[in-house]
Amino acid sequence: TSHREGLALVGLEAMACGLPCAGTMQDKVEIPGLVECTREPASIVAAIRNIINNYDELSKKAREFGRERDWTNIFN
Repeated sequence: TSHREGLALVGLEAMACGLPCAGTMQDKVEIPGLVECTREPASIVAAIRNIINNYDELSKKAREFGRERDWTNIFN
């Protein structure tokens, strides 16, 4: 996604299905189920390894976060 985009809809959709995501953050906001990384390959690899090693916990957090969001509480 772009450097300027907030939370990409594709990430939110994935998280609602219980798929943890790895990505960069512009703001210092903690998003359960999102493993923060930089754009450096080693950082991305570390984030993916973190997801693999902690999949069940991150999957549960991702699903809860994604399902708490809908159009009314995202855009209002």
